[in-house]
This record gives sequence, structure tokens and C-alpha cells, in this order.
Amino acid sequence: MTVVNLEDVLTTPELDFRASRKPDYEAENRALVAVAEEMAMRPGHILQKLADIILDVCHCDSAGVSILEPSEGGDIFRWHGTAGLFGSMIGGTMPRNASPCGVVLDRDSVALFSHPERFFLAAAALDPPIEEILLVPFHVDGRPAGTLWAIAHNAARRFDAEDSRILKSLSQLASAGFQLYASLETAQRASLAKSQFLATMSHELRTPLTGVIGFSNLLETDVVGSTSGPQKEMLARIQTSSWHLVGIIDEILTFSRAESGKLEVHATATDLVEVAREVLRIVEPQANDHGLRLSLEETGERLEISTDRGKVRQILINLVGNAVKYTPTGSVTVLIDTTESDWAAVHVSDTGPGIGAHLRELIFEPFTQVDGSHTRATGGAGLGLAICRRLAELIGGEVTLESTIGAGSTFTLRLPKTR
Repeated sequence: MTVVNLEDVLTTPELDFRASRKPDYEAENRALVAVAEEMAMRPGHILQKLADIILDVCHCDSAGVSILEPSEGGDIFRWHGTAGLFGSMIGGTMPRNASPCGVVLDRDSVALFSHPERFFLAAAALDPPIEEILLVPFHVDGRPAGTLWAIAHNAARRFDAEDSRILKSLSQLASAGFQLYASLETAQRASLAKSQFLATMSHELRTPLTGVIGFSNLLETDVVGSTSGPQKEMLARIQTSSWHLVGIIDEILTFSRAESGKLEVHATATDLVEVAREVLRIVEPQANDHGLRLSLEETGERLEISTDRGKVRQILINLVGNAVKYTPTGSVTVLIDTTESDWAAVHVSDTGPGIGAHLRELIFEPFTQVDGSHTRATGGAGLGLAICRRLAELIGGEVTLESTIGAGSTFTLRLPKTR
């Protein structure tokens, strides 16, 4: 193949002389609304959405969004959104100095290329071959950051000034969309780093705590020597504090695994009544210390559902344990309700002070506590309810709250009867 000059493949001036199709502002407005909705609902998919829209409104054969990225061997363009015949090439790259996108950023203007493989040898490997490609740059902080492009693989398709106008219009959204996309990626990396730090920190803390608990057990049982009454009391306090810290560390570990997607679901036939009884036996000593009545009630037929029993148990331990912790007097009731056709529900109700409307969603956020002074007295990392909601979602269910100030609260775990 004979290599030609750039100007031989750069045909941008032809856009001013070709007959231009009539604008379809209705279709363009629908496209702009679709981009706005994608930004609001699924910001991580915004660049792909832009590629899909270019394909639709420009009536081309392939479309995409290229982002300039640094690389060890030199800057590259990565295809962050692709549609049409090049749809499968998502994530592909091309060197900056061997791509039409590089010329567009250098000139910071619209460019039309005809058979670009004659100059850009890297384009010769693309299949199907490109008849024409129309590109428009978009900017971030005043500097070109990437391009939008539309491709015609069919010789009968020729781009015109209307296509150029549409791409310029979309490039303004591309700038905002890319910044949103980049911010989301940064937040996700930060979240992953946080989860990895929490997991590492928790493992490191758990190891010495296990030793503290083991040696305090030995001392308490006089294996190492006799201990006096005051010494035994102090050892008991060490053990209580150590187990409390282990509980907090386990919560952090569970939360970090849930955040990083490392929790697996193992569904088995599960009787919710049996799980609830087991949880009440675990929480009963704490309830007795508070002078609270614990009760279990059922409505509807008793049945087994297919779910992860261990995760249901963990959710209920948190919900019932919280109810006991925050209820000064009265009772805590667990109601198993199977009357709905598709769902089984576990209602955990207390006679506590209730939770204000402004806090009912906030308390499901990590490291959030309703009453800081009470929590400092009873202990807790503020992760219990966040874990409950994440575990419930993982097994296809949900955790919700109804509460009235002065009249207690009811947390409800709803699970599908079949999965």
C-alpha cells in the first residue's frame, strides 16, 4: 500500500459543499433527554450511551467515543464506547500518533477523513474497512480530552454539515459525561482501596486479640496459677472487651467483603421460624440484662424457602440485637409472616423511642448511628444496618423500616419464597 500525505485523506472542506439533510430536531431532543437520563441513572454507562446515540441520530454504520490516556509506550486512545459494526471493539486502543483522533485533538476542530488507512496504517487492520470517518473533539477543563466519531463503511453514505452539527452538539454533553464517568471511576477505586484497607486492618487486629482471649481463658481457669477474686473479675472484663472488639472487627470484615463483591450466596432450604428461634436464644441473655420480654409469633403457613440461611441468621442477629440494645423497657417481638404470595417477611418490632423520619434512610449508611451517646455506652461501629441491607440485597431481599417517635420501630426483612 502506497503511503500518502495527511491532506490526501483529510476531506473536511467537502462538508461545506455537500447537500445537507434536513435537521430532525425531535429526534435530537429525544437523544439529549436520553443522555441526561443516563447521566442521572447510570453514570458509568454514559460513554456507551453516547456511542449508541451517535449511531442512531447520524444514521451511520459504526460510532464511538475515544478517550486520550497515558501509556508507557506513549499516549493512546481507548474506545470507551462503541456501537454498530465496531460494537465488539469496546476497550480497543490505537496509538495517538497513528490515529485520526490525534489529528483532531492537535487541530482542535471537526475533521472528516476518507479511507484513513491510506495514511494511518493502524487503521488498515480494521474490519470492515472505513469509507469515511467524521470526528469531533470534546474538552475537559478547556483542553481536548477525547473525540466522538461516526463511521460510514458503505460508499453510498456521505457525511454532511448536519452530521457535523449533531456531533458538535453531543460533544458538549460528552465533556460533562466524561467528567462524571471519571469521577465515578475515582470513587470506585477509592472505595475498593478503603475495603482492602479495612480487610487488612481487621485481619491484623484479630490475630493479637485471639491471643489475648486465649491467654485470659488460661488465666481464668487457673491453668497458669491461682487467681484471686479481683483478678478473675479483671480477666472477665478483658474477655468481654476482647470479644466485643472481635465482634466489631467481624462486622468490618463482612462489610468490606460485601463492598468488594467477595461474599458468595449458598442457598439451602431454610425454615425462618427455626432461624428466628436460634437468634432469640443468642440474644436472650442480653434481653434479660435489660429486663426486656422476647417473643416469637407466626402468621400464615409454616414453610421453607430457598435462601442463604447463614446470611438470614446474620441479618436477624443484627436486627434483634439492635432492637434489644436501643429499647430501654418493654419488649421485642419477632413476627414471621408468610401470607404474601411471593414473599416471606420477618418483622422485628420493639417498644423503644422510635426513629425520626429524617434518619430512617440515613441509618442504613455505613458508620452511621442514631444516638452517638448511647452507642458509645453500648458499643458499635455503625455498620450493622448497612450490613443487613447489603446482605438482604445479595440474597434477593430487602430490609425496610417503619417507626414512630415514642411508639417504637419495626424493621422488616422480606425474602422471595422462590429464587
